[in-house]
Amino acid sequence: MHKGRSALLPSIPTTAEEGIAECEANTFFGLVAPRGTPAEIVDKLNKAINEELSTPAMQTAITALGSEVIPNSPAEFATYIAMQGKRWIEVGKAAGVRVN
Repeated sequence: MHKGRSALLPSIPTTAEEGIAECEANTFFGLVAPRGTPAEIVDKLNKAINEELSTPAMQTAITALGSEVIPNSPAEFATYIAMQGKRWIEVGKAAGVRVN
């Protein structure tokens, strides 16, 4: 979703800039709808949420929490969630993590 330096800490280099290209970990927040929700409803919600995220008040509130606003589409977010799931499953396997 977001590559590059944080707008909140622009003087802090990324791990890639420090020579560790494969190391990336982020926290993220998002909203999801139940499977089968009609696309027009998802799109309407996405538009309203992204509009609110672009307001100065919301930008200020989210920045105050130490986060950045990175609006996207439902498809982009679904791709990101899938990518994160795959990445962390692979990390767990490589580390020998087991679920008991």
